[in-house]
Amino acid sequence: MSKHSGKSTIELKTEALSSQELDELAQEVPLLISWIAAITDEVERRLRAGESFNYATLRDKRAIRKWEGEVSDIIKVLTRYLPLEEVAPRVPLSPTKVEEILGLVKFESLAHYVQKISSGQTVGFVNPGKPFS
Repeated sequence: MSKHSGKSTIELKTEALSSQELDELAQEVPLLISWIAAITDEVERRLRAGESFNYATLRDKRAIRKWEGEVSDIIKVLTRYLPLEEVAPRVPLSPTKVEEILGLVKFESLAHYVQKISSGQTVGFVNPGKPFS
């Protein structure tokens, strides 16, 4: 561990560790995971209570996308680009899957058929020296 500008940093060069050293460190992983989870939970609790931190903030989670509108209308639009068997084997493909198949440029023309629903917020940490403003 080294000190830079009053902040502790750890240089992770795991490739240089021997198998024995990695094995010894591996026994600490469950404790570290538990400790990090406890810190994250407490930071989240305090952020939700209105406190602010330099290196943590609440961030929106990735939105869940789903089709919006009548299924028959969505299928009509999708079958302009894809065969019906691919689009709706039982129900229309998810917006994410259609974007993977069509690519972003073609998918953007379908934006008015897509509803984004946030799945909540999560805590985001940043590297020392890059605090949130």
